[in-house]
Amino acid sequence: MRLIVLGSGSGKPTPGKRTSSYLLDFGGCALLLDCGDGAPSALLESGVDPLKISAVAISHFHADHWCSFPLLIQLFHLLGRENPLDVIIPREGERIFPKILEMSYMWRERIGFDIRWHFWSHAKPKNFCGAQITPRGNTHLRGYRPDLFRHPFARMQCYSLEIVHGGIRGIYSADIGRLTDLDDLLTEPADWLLIEGMHFDLDQFRQWISDKKIGKLIITHIPDSRKGEYFVPGAIIAADGMEIEL
Repeated sequence: MRLIVLGSGSGKPTPGKRTSSYLLDFGGCALLLDCGDGAPSALLESGVDPLKISAVAISHFHADHWCSFPLLIQLFHLLGRENPLDVIIPREGERIFPKILEMSYMWRERIGFDIRWHFWSHAKPKNFCGAQITPRGNTHLRGYRPDLFRHPFARMQCYSLEIVHGGIRGIYSADIGRLTDLDDLLTEPADWLLIEGMHFDLDQFRQWISDKKIGKLIITHIPDSRKGEYFVPGAIIAADGMEIEL
């Protein structure tokens, strides 16, 4: 299993960095985790055939985690994709997300392949590309509660993901609200943890991670204000274009 970092930036656009997007290459097929700014061009630069992607998993609807999705679909169309694409999103996007593709003129008759929509449900596993993916709802979007009376469509759905493939168990934190969001996922050892490096206190992080059994610790989504900060010994600081064997 190989992780390719397509975009490692934070939510603030930064010169020379794309925003959250990661490719898990399983050999015969691949899974795209989030689809932030510049993901399609980064995918082409990686040398991986885009048509190898069988599923796209969107953790939540902050724009830096999904904004290139319509362009990804356009790329698939232009490359002549015929195989169905599985797309897993939070339930709150059930009606809006397909409409975004319609507004982009990416409807079924034009693109030439089916999109099969799936929706995350807390702790209920799904199987794609030979991997079992189990979502865990987290608190990243809880701060929007005061605005919900104006925006009742919002459900504050953000998911961290457990991904198991070929006996290798990994965790993708996506964005979190607090470190304890990941506690249930780390009660047992993980071969790898891809964790965002923005939404927590560094001292608390060092204490929290000290008793976790993790093979490869990869830190991404680090804002400019933390550039060059020390996290913990052995941590891999993600960079656009980085490839990591898991």
